[in-house]
Amino acid sequence: MSQATVFISYRRCEDDAKILNRLKTFFVPLEQEGLICGWTDRDIEGGQYWGKEIDAALERAKIGVLLISSDFLASEFTRRGRGSARLDPPHVCG
Repeated sequence: MSQATVFISYRRCEDDAKILNRLKTFFVPLEQEGLICGWTDRDIEGGQYWGKEIDAALERAKIGVLLISSDFLASEFTRRGRGSARLDPPHVCG
């Protein structure tokens, strides 16, 4: 079984960053088993073009997680979207 990239989108603010950190702890066992690889914009290294890196990560992603908050919804970046890659309609669990 191949490792699935999980693209995590969140608003870069203190409250959402706390939620992101909590979420990433749930991913640890799955990452250790080699089942998933979580990806956020924090994985972009200095000197890389962030737009290209986000587009490439979206293209690789098998799973998308949106941390939706009022800050996320108010973000101009969120409303405009990113590049040509788009996530398929969500599969809602629960």
